[in-house]
Amino acid sequence: MRELIQAGSREHGTTFFLSSHILSEVEKICDRVGILHQGRLLRAGRVAELTGSEQKRCLVRVGNADVAVAVISEAGWDVTTQTLPKASHETGVRMEVSVSDAEIPRLMRFLSAGYFDVYEARPFVKSLEDVFREMVASA
Repeated sequence: MRELIQAGSREHGTTFFLSSHILSEVEKICDRVGILHQGRLLRAGRVAELTGSEQKRCLVRVGNADVAVAVISEAGWDVTTQTLPKASHETGVRMEVSVSDAEIPRLMRFLSAGYFDVYEARPFVKSLEDVFREMVASA
């Protein structure tokens, strides 16, 4: 069904209106979405725009996060922190760092040179489900 909808849209310029609670599928099929909650349109736009996938971000989990955030910010990167759940067995604090793919190795060298323990580093993109939850929570 996914291929049929995408082919119809691509080959014939047909617009499909798809209503679904399965946001992972919506994200794969649609290029534009509207987020509805209790009968109100909260937001509409391109999937890449809403999820921020056009912005390059890296999720980094480090020890001694307060110092790491200060040092990374001072070096010119935009950084925000995420609090780990209380039940989490993970060590450290997660940070989202605005960084291009080409800058990720430099960021890792920078953290290593500062003797920060890096427990995790990976590209970070919000899912449509994440965006929906955030928007509904703030509505």
